[in-house]
Amino acid sequence: MYGSNDNLKSNLACKHGEYTIMATIWIVSADSNRARIFEAQSASGSLQEREALVHPESRLPERSLSSDAGGRRQSRVTGGSHGVDEAGKLHEQQAQQFARELAMTLKKGWQKRHYGHLVLVAAPRFLGLLRDALDEGVKKHVRLELAKDLTKLNATELRDHLPKRLIPRRQS
Repeated sequence: MYGSNDNLKSNLACKHGEYTIMATIWIVSADSNRARIFEAQSASGSLQEREALVHPESRLPERSLSSDAGGRRQSRVTGGSHGVDEAGKLHEQQAQQFARELAMTLKKGWQKRHYGHLVLVAAPRFLGLLRDALDEGVKKHVRLELAKDLTKLNATELRDHLPKRLIPRRQS
């Protein structure tokens, strides 16, 4: 009738004779040039790395981002000079672009029902960019945010930095 869908079957659990969708949790650990997506099958479960994304443009030295390295400008007030390049702005634009790419990955993951809850762990500045880039539908599934750069940690180390329960129990 609906065809075989291994992904859907792996996210189904039988409860009193009915099938219900289990809420797999995606945990995203990111900074401006790399993101790792982990998943947990329960709120207190261990993490397994699912996917890694890199944005090499964000790693380029400032001079490589700008075709014109800019000049130096004399300050009228102090008499000193300072650089006039746009490299800082270019790095910010690259970080925004990566946040949009990651947000699209998260949106596609939600549309395919790969997860039910989302935990965001990101460097503070990048967390703000990611929040801005997230689709409104995806934002509704964010259960926890942690403003720390933990991208270099393995799954076990990352799990140790997170609360025992990734998703708070529902209050009744």
